Amino acid sequence: KQNFLPEIGDRFLLVSTHFSGVNASQMRKLVTVVIEDTLSSLQGVKNITSTTREAISLVGVELHWNIDSSLALAQCRSLLDGANQILPDECQKSEVSFFNPKLTSNFRIVMEMKDSDLSYAKYLADKEIKGNLQRIKGVASAKVFGGIEDEIHIVVDKSKGRNMRPFFVAE
Repeated sequence: KQNFLPEIGDRFLLVSTHFSGVNASQMRKLVTVVIEDTLSSLQGVKNITSTTREAISLVGVELHWNIDSSLALAQCRSLLDGANQILPDECQKSEVSFFNPKLTSNFRIVMEMKDSDLSYAKYLADKEIKGNLQRIKGVASAKVFGGIEDEIHIVVDKSKGRNMRPFFVAE
């Protein structure tokens, strides 16, 4: 059996942007529309589609047949660097990659903890679920978004630190 159709894998780019804690409506307004507008100036664009959900924006770009996909990817990254300057500071930097709709399947797992312990949910997703998914043959990547990250706040009492000598830690 011969295949007379050209390979279509390099005709599609997928731009993903994550912004934790933002609902779908705000995500569309603050992120997706900015990315779509930015990518409309990309040379060789045939079609732009998007999907917006809570905390995630996915923008698909279909290129015309005669476009050098590597050059389009480089130009897309350059345009996104400019768009990232416009996006809110808390928004993660947009990522772009080739996307083959024939070979790619995406799915999302949503976790909700009964006791609302988002910190533990994030830990569990990072340490257990992500690793197990990555070991499955055929899985290209697994990413964890959202949740709460533990942080430590250090409060310094300036009056007690006046007589202390500064110290430096070598890495």
